[in-house]
Amino acid sequence: MKKKFRVLLLASFFGLGIALPDCNNQQGMQQKLEAMEASHKELARKIQAIETHLKTVDGDLNEIKGLLPQITNVLTAQKTSVGKLEADVKVVQEALKKKRRL
Repeated sequence: MKKKFRVLLLASFFGLGIALPDCNNQQGMQQKLEAMEASHKELARKIQAIETHLKTVDGDLNEIKGLLPQITNVLTAQKTSVGKLEADVKVVQEALKKKRRL
């Protein structure tokens, strides 16, 4: 029984030696992991900035949507006023033509 246990223990140490990377490779993996963590933090910061910007844009868009009916009313009133002004100008022009004929 002790012999089987020793063989199993020895095999497990060899297995760990093969499964675990050596120190140089472990340091490289640690550096890659740290670089990925830094990259993840940078991406999370950029995503947060984009989300903040999108919230601002969404607020601006909602404000524009609220102002559109008012703008439409103003433009409709101006169109009516311009049409009346054009009609008045035509009346004045006709009056001037008649006056010049006399």
